[in-house]
Amino acid sequence: MTINMKVGHLRVIFKLPEVIPHLQLINIPSWPKEPLAYVEWYQLSHSPGRHHNMYSVVSLKPAPRNSRIFQVTPGAVVPLKAIRQSCQLIPLEHIGDNWPTDWVSTAVLDQCSTFLLNNWSSKYAYQTIW
Repeated sequence: MTINMKVGHLRVIFKLPEVIPHLQLINIPSWPKEPLAYVEWYQLSHSPGRHHNMYSVVSLKPAPRNSRIFQVTPGAVVPLKAIRQSCQLIPLEHIGDNWPTDWVSTAVLDQCSTFLLNNWSSKYAYQTIW
């Protein structure tokens, strides 16, 4: 796997305002001007699976809301230009069972915690992930 490559869930793309009228701040020099992205990171296995040559990916989910333990999902704000490519994650829970009916494309990344990183999805993915 390419050094310094991480797998994450892109949550939002945004840009900081140049002017904050209520505070009378104009052109704040230390703020980045380019678009930013908030990404929640996944933990990637150190080596691919022996039978399928795909890396496993685990979501680092926070503790349930009713828990007394407060955990924050590891994430970061990064420049949008630092994101190089999308990737396909294959849900890896409920092997042999039917997948839950609430696992739809818009929600499965939040509901499943273990995935396979598909390096076979395209020639580019194979070259950069494997």
